[in-house]
Amino acid sequence: MRLLGVAKCRCPSGRVLVSGTFAPEENDRVYDRKGSEVGRVVDIFGNVERPYVSISANRLIRREQLGGLELYVRERESDGKSKGDKRRHGRS
Repeated sequence: MRLLGVAKCRCPSGRVLVSGTFAPEENDRVYDRKGSEVGRVVDIFGNVERPYVSISANRLIRREQLGGLELYVRERESDGKSKGDKRRHGRS
């Protein structure tokens, strides 16, 4: 699992705001340190290098638990074909 970031606060809408270390994909599942699912990524905004991530929590997380709560996402497996030169080869 890859560290998404540290939870900062709980919004009035019930979402958890995280100061991210990278920008995950929307709808990625978010886990706590123990590996239990906390919620899903709903929105990503802010700076590209240090984005803020809004998470819709599956379970109730009390404000006392948010202080320093590290959240993680699972790394995706890649087939190795998604990067690189997209041009056709063999053209003259």
